[in-house]
Amino acid sequence: MGFTRLARWHNDVEQADIDTFKTVSRTIQNHYLNILNYFDNRSTNASAESFNAKIKALRSQFRGARNIRIVIVVILLECGKLGEFSIFQQELHWGEVT
Repeated sequence: MGFTRLARWHNDVEQADIDTFKTVSRTIQNHYLNILNYFDNRSTNASAESFNAKIKALRSQFRGARNIRIVIVVILLECGKLGEFSIFQQELHWGEVT
């Protein structure tokens, strides 16, 4: 049902020949499976987007950092996943500057 309605809307937009709607229509056409998935399962990728935004904000705070391991550990600490990545705990030398 949702696919049919979306297909009808897409055809109506193409027939209307309005450039702005054509852009929106192309975007929807490229992502229609995810759009329909939302209506079927009520699931989105909002949590992934939020996680990416958090990492991006942390990365911006550490621009110019000389030790990438420190940046990775801070990201893992902030995201609550440090325990899952014990290899970083073993390799990290806090006094080391590289």
